[in-house]
Amino acid sequence: MVSHQLETIARLCTEAILMTEGAVVKRGTPQECIAAYLAADQNASRRPTPTAVVIEEIRVEPAAVRSGEWATLTLHCAVSGPGPSASESVGVRIRSPDSGEPVFETTVLSLGHDLPQTGRFALTMELQLNLPPGIYPLESFVWNRMAGRELGGGPGGSVRVEGGQEFQGLVQMNARAQVPYLRV
Repeated sequence: MVSHQLETIARLCTEAILMTEGAVVKRGTPQECIAAYLAADQNASRRPTPTAVVIEEIRVEPAAVRSGEWATLTLHCAVSGPGPSASESVGVRIRSPDSGEPVFETTVLSLGHDLPQTGRFALTMELQLNLPPGIYPLESFVWNRMAGRELGGGPGGSVRVEGGQEFQGLVQMNARAQVPYLRV
């Protein structure tokens, strides 16, 4: 089957091949190929926009977690270039491995933090990945709080979510239950 419909590939296929201009770029599970496709698409669509904050690197530790566990993202950034960094924030976005649609997005500003005005810095963000198993593409971006829009993108990555507590649906809610013994 040949398709650009990511959800269909993820639902119907057990193996996939990602091709670019007739050459095999990736062979593996549908989730692995979709993650590679989305990462390549993200890098191709990023247009250089002058920003005061530059995201140089993103690291994810651990690279694989069980559903409901925590991962730490570390973004290495620098304040340079034109524009006041006071109006900019750094954000991350996680996309669905099946459809490519965003499943989560936040900025450091929305988490209550401002960025340094000068120099290099590293910021860390902890995320509880309450998601079904899959390889989730990650994106970093610079957000302009004054204009209310994304200015440009930074490096991306991915995180693998493996099975945890069994659940159905789009998100893991870490359900707990009690069944007390009642005497009659």
